[in-house]
Amino acid sequence: MKFAINVRLHVSGGDNSASAVFARSVIAHLAIAGFISSRGSYNDRQVYRGGQEPTLIVKGYSRKVDMFELENFLFELAIAMQQACIAVAELDANDKPINGQLIGPNAAAWGAFNPDYFVLAN
Repeated sequence: MKFAINVRLHVSGGDNSASAVFARSVIAHLAIAGFISSRGSYNDRQVYRGGQEPTLIVKGYSRKVDMFELENFLFELAIAMQQACIAVAELDANDKPINGQLIGPNAAAWGAFNPDYFVLAN
């Protein structure tokens, strides 16, 4: 399964300076890369700076990722990153989202996954 994860890097009511955003991107990247690399292969990481706020994009591939385990991991990461939710999408052969979901303590407030808001590349 090919997938991508989006983590927004601004914190509502928090420090959103360049150094704070950079620190959050490193923390989230290391956590996600560690999770993925222990279960498959980690492909790519970048920070997208367009749109409303910087977004960490991590892509990976795995035959071993259990979706329940991934959902639990992303839920805990959303809490640690002070995010309402984190978006994850399965990708097709052309890296287009096939399906996705929002995972986190306040994901329901954001509604259903919308691929129009999912960031794949700069």
